[in-house]
Amino acid sequence: MRVAIAEVVQETDSFNPVHSDIRDFEKYGLYEGGVILEKARGVGMIGAFLDLAQDELDGMELIPIIRAWAGACGTLTAETLDYFEKRIVEGLQAAMPLDGVYFALHGAAAAEN
Repeated sequence: MRVAIAEVVQETDSFNPVHSDIRDFEKYGLYEGGVILEKARGVGMIGAFLDLAQDELDGMELIPIIRAWAGACGTLTAETLDYFEKRIVEGLQAAMPLDGVYFALHGAAAAEN
């Protein structure tokens, strides 16, 4: 079973006049590809999924795409949203064929566009 994994977490504070960009994610945790399996294990939603996949789902092939975490910041810039969209779409296309996708999102993110 081949499962792609991706995570984008940012809680938008709409009262914050400073927009959030890729530097906020780089500061708090932006990983792509195989480094996700090293850096995110045991941390947050993706870390819990990695632990479960290792312990309970023997034989699952994980295809890490992106893990991005920025905490509470201002509204995402359009360029930042475009960056994540491009990385995720290209990563999924390159990973095909897939049996599933684990996509961890935080429901409070908002972008200027």
